[in-house]
Amino acid sequence: MSGPMGNNLTSSCTWQIAYITKGLATVVPYGGPGKSVRPGARLTDSLSQAHWLALAGLVRNFMGRAGVRFDSGSDEVQLADAEEMEDDIAIVGILMWMARRRADFLDEFCRSRDIPLVKH
Repeated sequence: MSGPMGNNLTSSCTWQIAYITKGLATVVPYGGPGKSVRPGARLTDSLSQAHWLALAGLVRNFMGRAGVRFDSGSDEVQLADAEEMEDDIAIVGILMWMARRRADFLDEFCRSRDIPLVKH
């Protein structure tokens, strides 16, 4: 296989994001189409370490509620640094899903912590 889905890291991250967001859809509050859905939402290009840790904690908390977990390292991506990178990529993908499909919830979380995540 060639192209962007032709390597293990890309396909693993794509699979994880799809699997985890499916589980999160059942537990992350949904305010309705007018509030929650913003298909054109974009994330900021950089965050402080403190903001990143808060957002990663949010994702992990809801993953626990949904009964889903990261599955990094299960294929050929087995080095500790690669597994951490794979989890971080999945978190960014999950945050993008939240920004587009649970915007009101994510906005409230970020606003209350002064985290500039979503570009307006």
